Amino acid sequence: MTTDDSQTPPNTLPPTPNTLPPSPTPSPTTQPTAKKPNPLVRIGIGCLGVFVLGCVAIGALALFQNWQQEQNYTAGHTAYAAADCATAAGPLRKAASGDPGTKDSDVARKAEAELQECETLLAADDAANSGSTGDAVMGYSAFYIKYDQSPLRALALTKGQELISETEATALTSPDLCNGIDKLQAQTFFTRSSETIPPLLYACGQAFEQANAYADAVEFYDQFRQKYPEHELAKQVDLAFVRATIADAEASGAGELPAPQQVGDGSGSGDEVLVVIQNDSPEELNLVFSGPETRVEKLEACTECEKFAGDEPASCPELGPVGTYRMTPGTDTVVVKSGSGSDVTPFRGTWELKGGDEYSSCFYVVTSGT
Repeated sequence: MTTDDSQTPPNTLPPTPNTLPPSPTPSPTTQPTAKKPNPLVRIGIGCLGVFVLGCVAIGALALFQNWQQEQNYTAGHTAYAAADCATAAGPLRKAASGDPGTKDSDVARKAEAELQECETLLAADDAANSGSTGDAVMGYSAFYIKYDQSPLRALALTKGQELISETEATALTSPDLCNGIDKLQAQTFFTRSSETIPPLLYACGQAFEQANAYADAVEFYDQFRQKYPEHELAKQVDLAFVRATIADAEASGAGELPAPQQVGDGSGSGDEVLVVIQNDSPEELNLVFSGPETRVEKLEACTECEKFAGDEPASCPELGPVGTYRMTPGTDTVVVKSGSGSDVTPFRGTWELKGGDEYSSCFYVVTSGT
């Protein structure tokens, strides 16, 4: 049996071709598409940009306002240092109020302090310009006391001194100034005390008397009498003192003063009356006579005498100082009052004093308590 070599074995694969199979036909080439951004993100980025720009703008505005505040303070302080409060007040007020700027800053606090000084000084200037001279002087005095470290203090003193020197006493008599004379003198507001104070005391007394404040009037007249007995106004002040003392006794409900005891026989000179008064009280006494002549006498206190509690003594103790006064006959209004300022009720009476006679009286103090 012969073999046929040309027959392919059944289990043999056909030969593999030496070429690659054809590639599939490619589709047309496409470009990658850009991804669209989220619109919310874009809005967020835009807002962030506005916020940043806003912060920058606000910061710049604040810096500019602070700069303006400092400029206002500098302008005000320069005028303040030059004692020109009329110019300083405006810019200092702006700097202190934070317009523009802020009230919570050192600049604002410094401006506020200097503004307060200027406003106090300007208020006194306004009082002077409106004719309230006494109030103006007291305004300068108040500044002098309150702002003792201020560079404007010397100016306040000078203005007060000039106002007092250039103004009539009658135009200075505000109640505050009258009651502040001693303080003003200590502060050296009176450059010529001996020339200024006596007429001022007299004018103050007149002002209070015209206002029916008789006790105050008496006080000012008495200050004059004690300090300036030789002054050219002394006689006028004595008359005013008597007048105000009598008016004060009437207004204050003074006790009735009985007539003195007649002890003479009328054999003396008909041109005069002898009045003898003894002070049996521990109080200094002022004796005021208003009649044919005006007299003010003083009797020292009795150092050995005491006040009587409740009941009057049966007779004068005859322990105290004695005053003897030769007077012109006639009808006198007489007031006896304490000269020590104590709360002793004064007495007022009308005495008929006849020429050639002698009269005697004594005074003591009776208290209402036990």
